[in-house]
Amino acid sequence: MGQYFSRHYDHLIIATKKRRPLLSEKIRKGLRKVIDETLKNRKCSAIAVNGTEDHIHILMEIHRSESLAGVARNLKSFTAKWIRHELDNDIEFQWQSGWAAFSVSHSNLKSVADFINKQSEVHKKMSFKEEMKSFLVKHEIPFDERYLY
Repeated sequence: MGQYFSRHYDHLIIATKKRRPLLSEKIRKGLRKVIDETLKNRKCSAIAVNGTEDHIHILMEIHRSESLAGVARNLKSFTAKWIRHELDNDIEFQWQSGWAAFSVSHSNLKSVADFINKQSEVHKKMSFKEEMKSFLVKHEIPFDERYLY
């Protein structure tokens, strides 16, 4: 059979270091292009990208030849450089050292994309910490609440 049949989707969440509110609306809009280009260079694609001042959500399709860790590392590196440039290096921008990612089935793409696209509404009702805790509980991932973002 010399063919590959694969579709792998992940919902990646990355936060600013110390959850500093450095991602203005202007920065978040520009990030979409940087994320699209970065993913395209790795044969991956963004489906939905959105966030708030202190974190960003990326729903993406990962190419079968790529690892989630490698893609996340690459995204964090390229976006941090771009954000520092956009901030004119006045503020030292860094992402939090970790990240969270959750696999998404093809049948749930629309609901996850809708959730990501409604981030401003989501965070009128819950904090980022509450959001992360709900994802970890839903996906049955053990965690120590002292170390949640």
